[in-house]
Amino acid sequence: MTNEGTLPLTDAEFRITRERLGLSHEWLAGHFGVNERTIRKWEAGVTAIPGGRVLELLMLEEVADDLVDEAVETLEAAAPEDRTLIAYRSDADYHAAHPGFGYPVGWHRAILGRVREVVDGVEIVYAPSD
Repeated sequence: MTNEGTLPLTDAEFRITRERLGLSHEWLAGHFGVNERTIRKWEAGVTAIPGGRVLELLMLEEVADDLVDEAVETLEAAAPEDRTLIAYRSDADYHAAHPGFGYPVGWHRAILGRVREVVDGVEIVYAPSD
Protein backbone atom coordinates (compact mmCIF):
# COMPACT_ATOMS: atom_id res chain seq x y z
CA MET A 1 0.00 0.00 0.00
CA THR A 2 1.32 3.43 -0.85
CA ASN A 3 0.50 6.43 1.29
CA GLU A 4 -2.31 8.78 0.41
CA GLY A 5 -0.16 11.88 0.76
CA THR A 6 1.91 13.47 -1.92
CA LEU A 7 5.16 11.81 -0.90
CA PRO A 8 6.05 8.48 -2.49
CA LEU A 9 6.87 6.07 0.33
CA THR A 10 5.33 2.62 0.48
CA ASP A 11 4.64 0.78 3.70
CA ALA A 12 7.74 -1.35 3.06
CA GLU A 13 9.90 1.72 2.37
CA PHE A 14 8.62 3.38 5.54
CA ARG A 15 9.63 0.33 7.60
CA ILE A 16 13.01 -0.02 5.89
CA THR A 17 13.75 3.66 6.53
CA ARG A 18 12.76 3.36 10.20
CA GLU A 19 14.91 0.26 10.64
CA ARG A 20 17.84 1.79 8.75
CA LEU A 21 17.69 4.72 11.15
CA GLY A 22 17.85 2.37 14.14
CA LEU A 23 14.48 3.54 15.43
CA SER A 24 12.07 1.26 17.26
CA HIS A 25 8.31 1.29 16.80
CA GLU A 26 8.07 2.58 20.36
CA TRP A 27 10.48 5.48 19.86
CA LEU A 28 8.97 6.56 16.55
CA ALA A 29 5.44 6.38 17.96
CA GLY A 30 6.49 8.61 20.86
CA HIS A 31 8.22 11.01 18.49
CA PHE A 32 5.13 11.21 16.26
CA GLY A 33 2.72 11.32 19.21
CA VAL A 34 0.81 8.25 18.02
CA ASN A 35 0.17 4.79 19.39
CA GLU A 36 2.78 2.14 18.63
CA ARG A 37 0.04 0.07 16.96
CA THR A 38 -0.41 2.90 14.46
CA ILE A 39 3.19 2.58 13.30
CA ARG A 40 2.76 -1.19 12.97
CA LYS A 41 -0.44 -0.71 10.92
CA TRP A 42 1.32 1.71 8.58
CA GLU A 43 4.16 -0.72 8.05
CA ALA A 44 1.79 -3.63 7.50
CA GLY A 45 -0.16 -1.70 4.89
CA VAL A 46 -3.32 -1.86 6.99
CA THR A 47 -3.76 1.91 7.09
CA ALA A 48 -2.36 4.63 4.87
CA ILE A 49 0.63 6.57 6.11
CA PRO A 50 -0.23 10.26 6.37
CA GLY A 51 1.96 12.36 4.11
CA GLY A 52 3.02 14.53 7.02
CA ARG A 53 4.41 11.51 8.87
CA VAL A 54 6.27 10.40 5.76
CA LEU A 55 7.78 13.87 5.56
CA GLU A 56 8.79 13.72 9.23
CA LEU A 57 10.48 10.35 8.73
CA LEU A 58 12.31 11.66 5.68
CA MET A 59 13.45 14.66 7.71
CA LEU A 60 14.85 12.28 10.34
CA GLU A 61 16.66 10.51 7.51
CA GLU A 62 18.14 13.84 6.37
CA VAL A 63 19.40 14.55 9.89
CA ALA A 64 21.04 11.12 9.98
CA ASP A 65 22.54 11.64 6.51
CA ASP A 66 24.02 14.96 7.62
CA LEU A 67 25.53 13.35 10.74
CA VAL A 68 27.03 10.56 8.64
CA ASP A 69 28.48 13.07 6.18
CA GLU A 70 30.01 15.13 9.00
CA ALA A 71 31.55 12.09 10.65
CA VAL A 72 32.91 10.78 7.34
CA GLU A 73 34.52 14.14 6.60
CA THR A 74 36.09 14.31 10.06
CA LEU A 75 37.38 10.73 9.97
CA GLU A 76 38.77 10.95 6.45
CA ALA A 77 40.85 13.92 7.59
CA ALA A 78 42.05 12.02 10.68
CA ALA A 79 45.14 9.87 10.90
CA PRO A 80 44.37 6.15 10.61
CA GLU A 81 45.16 5.58 14.28
CA ASP A 82 42.54 8.19 15.22
CA ARG A 83 39.63 6.49 13.45
CA THR A 84 37.93 5.02 16.49
CA LEU A 85 34.28 5.65 17.19
CA ILE A 86 32.53 5.17 20.53
CA ALA A 87 29.29 3.21 20.74
CA TYR A 88 27.01 2.86 23.74
CA ARG A 89 25.36 -0.25 25.13
CA SER A 90 22.11 1.35 26.29
CA ASP A 91 19.94 4.43 25.96
CA ALA A 92 20.92 5.37 29.52
CA ASP A 93 24.65 5.26 28.70
CA TYR A 94 24.12 7.18 25.48
CA HIS A 95 22.01 9.90 27.08
CA ALA A 96 24.43 10.23 30.00
CA ALA A 97 27.22 10.93 27.50
CA HIS A 98 25.04 13.13 25.29
CA PRO A 99 22.45 14.84 27.49
CA GLY A 100 19.66 16.60 25.68
CA PHE A 101 20.06 14.53 22.51
CA GLY A 102 16.66 12.89 22.23
CA TYR A 103 17.47 10.08 19.82
CA PRO A 104 17.82 6.47 20.98
CA VAL A 105 21.05 4.53 21.14
CA GLY A 106 19.92 2.46 18.14
CA TRP A 107 19.98 5.64 16.06
CA HIS A 108 23.54 6.33 17.19
CA ARG A 109 24.71 2.80 16.39
CA ALA A 110 23.00 2.88 12.98
CA ILE A 111 24.91 6.07 12.13
CA LEU A 112 28.19 4.55 13.30
CA GLY A 113 27.55 1.51 11.14
CA ARG A 114 26.94 3.66 8.09
CA VAL A 115 30.12 5.63 8.74
CA ARG A 116 32.11 2.41 9.07
CA GLU A 117 30.82 1.30 5.65
CA VAL A 118 32.26 4.43 4.03
CA VAL A 119 35.54 5.12 5.82
CA ASP A 120 38.34 2.58 5.70
CA GLY A 121 39.98 1.61 8.95
CA VAL A 122 37.24 2.74 11.30
CA GLU A 123 37.02 0.84 14.55
CA ILE A 124 33.93 0.97 16.73
CA VAL A 125 34.28 0.22 20.42
CA TYR A 126 31.93 0.44 23.35
CA ALA A 127 32.35 3.25 25.84
CA PRO A 128 33.92 1.97 29.04
CA SER A 129 31.40 0.79 31.64
CA ASP A 130 31.35 2.42 35.04
